[in-house]
Order: sequence, then C-alpha cells, then structure tokens
Amino acid sequence: MDKRLYWLWLQSALGFGANTNALVSAYGSAERIYEASDDDLRLSGAFSEGFFGLKAQGLQKLKQTDIRAGESVLEYCEKNYISVITPDDPRYPKRLLGIQNYPLALFVRGDISCLNESSLAIGVIGTRKPSEYGIKAAEQIARGLAKNRVTIVSGGALGIDSVAHRSAIAEKDKTVLVMGCGHDSRYLRENEALREEVTRNGATITEYPPLTMAGKGYFPLRNRIISGVSNGVVIIEANLRSGTLNTAAHAKKQRRDIFAVPGDVSSVSYAGSNKLIIDGAHAVFSAQDILERYRFELAGKREFSNREPKTPFDGIDLFPFGENDAPQEKIPVKKAQKPRAAAPKCEEKAKILKTVPEGISKNAALVYNVMKTEDMPLDDIIRESSLSVSKVLIALTELEIGGHVTCVGGNNYRVTGA
Repeated sequence: MDKRLYWLWLQSALGFGANTNALVSAYGSAERIYEASDDDLRLSGAFSEGFFGLKAQGLQKLKQTDIRAGESVLEYCEKNYISVITPDDPRYPKRLLGIQNYPLALFVRGDISCLNESSLAIGVIGTRKPSEYGIKAAEQIARGLAKNRVTIVSGGALGIDSVAHRSAIAEKDKTVLVMGCGHDSRYLRENEALREEVTRNGATITEYPPLTMAGKGYFPLRNRIISGVSNGVVIIEANLRSGTLNTAAHAKKQRRDIFAVPGDVSSVSYAGSNKLIIDGAHAVFSAQDILERYRFELAGKREFSNREPKTPFDGIDLFPFGENDAPQEKIPVKKAQKPRAAAPKCEEKAKILKTVPEGISKNAALVYNVMKTEDMPLDDIIRESSLSVSKVLIALTELEIGGHVTCVGGNNYRVTGA
C-alpha cells in the first residue's frame, strides 16, 4: 500500500490543525497508528482528555475513516501534477516539522525544495487593501530580501501578499505561496496567473486536498504554515482586526521572529502593526534590518549585501500634518450608549462577568466574557459567544497579543492569570 495513504487517512480522521506532533512522535508514523489496536491507543493515553490535545471521540473517528478514500485524492494529484508530500518525505519543510500541529500532508505544485535549501525564509504579509506607503514598503523590503536569496513566503491574497510574491519573482528569487483552500478550487480567480507564476518560481502549497473550497476557519489555520515554514514574519500593514495578526500570534507561539513596519500613528490601517511593535516586535525600516538579525546564518552561505538600501520611507512624509491640520483618518472613539430596556441575545452574553481589558474590540470583549476560569475548548467558546469561527479566532488572536488570554494547547484557551 502507498504509505501516503496512511498520512491522508490520519489527517482526514484528526482534522486540520490537530496536535499531530505529540501523537506521531509517540508512534513514529501514521502506519503504526493505523495498525495499533484500540486497546493500545486507549492505554497510550493518546485520546485521553488533555494528553495529546486530542478529543476522546477522535478514536472513534479513526475507526470510521476509510483509508481507501485517499486513493482518489492520489489519483487526482497524479493526473494534475500535484505532489503529495508527507512528514516522512525528505522534501517536507524541516522548519514546519518543529511546530505542534504540522500538516500530515502537503499538496504542492512546483518545487518546494527552496524551503530546505535556503538558509532563510521570511513571511511577508499584510492587508488586502494597502496604502501607497504599504505597497512601497512591501516591495522594497521583499526585493531587498530576495536580492540576498531569501525565500519569500506569503499567502497569495490581493494586496501586500501579491506585492511580496511579485517582488521576489522580479529579483529572480524563490517564493512560496501558502493557500487556504485546495488546488483547482477556483478561489480568487483574479490571482490565478500569479499562482501559476509562483509555481514556476518556487511552489504553491496547501494542506487541503484538491478542489477543497475555501471555508470559515481555513485561512487562520493556513497562517500557522506561513509562519511555520519561515524563520520570521514581517507585517507590513495591519489594523487591529486584521487576519494578519493571526499569523503574528502563530509566529509567537512557534517562537519565530516577528518584524513590523511602523506606520502613521493616526491611521487605523497601522494600528495593529504599531501595537505589535509596542508589544515587542522588531521595528524594521528596510530589508537590511531583517538581514542583520540573521547575519550569522547567512555568513559563508551566500554573499551578504552591505549596501545601504533605500527605505520604504524615502519620498514619503511620515508626519504630513501641520499643527492645525486634521488627520485624514482617525482611530474611531466609541460613543457611550444609552441603556436599553431589552438587549439582543449576543449583547446579553456581553454582560460584564469580569473586568474587561480596556481598548479591545467588541468581539474580543464578548469572547473574553464567555471564557471561564478553567481551560476552555475553542468549540465551547464559539458556541457560547454565538460568533463565527473566523471572528472568534481573530478575537482570540487580539486577546493573545494583548496578553489577556493564553492558548494552552489542543485548541484550549485560558484567561491569563486565571
């Protein structure tokens, strides 16, 4: 039997984002997990609450999942030039194997070897609707990194992601695009040409089988791969509610370096980026600032450019307003609301159950209020808050970055200090 079928079976049974590292380390391979008896799996504690972060019903799911279902996936991939790379394949990105919830199968178009051959890979990410300043910053930083043969990793979205990929290609360097859907799913057709270009100059990768449509929660899970294959990530432009901050949270958990480009303090578009810097991210003004962090990793492996590059601030007035001028865009201040006799269901759940941290969004306050003092599974948080999966994940990211909530593993969260 093709050994990749065991990995596809296990990924299908556990679901995307499961804590694969501990389970696979305990058994050595997906094949051994498949061959293990029910009693062996029970006695190992693999599906005991809190041991590997897997739920007890996961054992039942293993029994219900048909290993032969993966045959049609492999057949499709063979016909459509998609490589299926599993953790036992030498092509699998070594950095990615170091995270707790690494994918059990990667579906790849192109050549993924650049992630192992390159001594340095940097994620370059940001908003889908960047300012002129953000576009210039992304282009100059990505091109500066690419000139030093640094692999550029991003998510293939419109905006900053696209600028990052195209900048690497312009410098004839490798770039990797991590998708939040399956190959051939027709997601974001306007960027289809870019994905094809990236495939010729690196690789497009995803953990989702071919034809899997983009779904709620898929992109926040995708973000852990962007940071997981990278040495660090640089946030070009992000507001406080940007999904980009979710990648920064993954990077923090994975102990990756976090860089951020400072922006206009009066603009909501840079509120998230500036907060990351306040919370400890490295402020960067050029590719050189990032390269300096990895000088020893680069030494002796390739020529390191010591030329002082231009910065994204060249030709742009960072402080364009005079003393009597009003900013073009201000961070909105919420007005006090009058008490109402009857409140909707969601607002009833937002009653002050504990002291809510100042300066957080409405959804973050709602999520914070429904969390109990003990560890709380993500599914329970979603159910109690009545918010969508993506909104809960973004809210948890905001709370994690602010130090109000901690992820304790296995998609369980705890109020900090509880």
